[in-house]
Amino acid sequence: MTEGHGSARAVIAKGVRRGGGDEAGDRLQGLSVACRSGLRQGRGGLLVNREVLIRVATEYARQQGWRVENYTVSSVRKRQGRYRIQFQGKSGLVGNHFSVWVDASTGQATQLIPGR
Repeated sequence: MTEGHGSARAVIAKGVRRGGGDEAGDRLQGLSVACRSGLRQGRGGLLVNREVLIRVATEYARQQGWRVENYTVSSVRKRQGRYRIQFQGKSGLVGNHFSVWVDASTGQATQLIPGR
């Protein structure tokens, strides 16, 4: 998916990651756009539904070169201000999994950790 085609990550990043200008205004604009996509601001950061987290993580994994159609989401958990979306490979190979971390305050994927 690309920006403009409904990608949750693209929608979130549209205002939040834009450089220059008034950063606070850019961030607020990004959050208001994100709110229309299933995200809303809460006391501990963004309140995100499971489907949006999975879309953000899936898009990030694709951008990192992973073939996500070969994986299923096995868990979504919040830990220390971040969400971890765990993907398990459809084949039975050892180490055929990876995790994507999504920042709870911005809704952006920040890290992909492959299985070992």
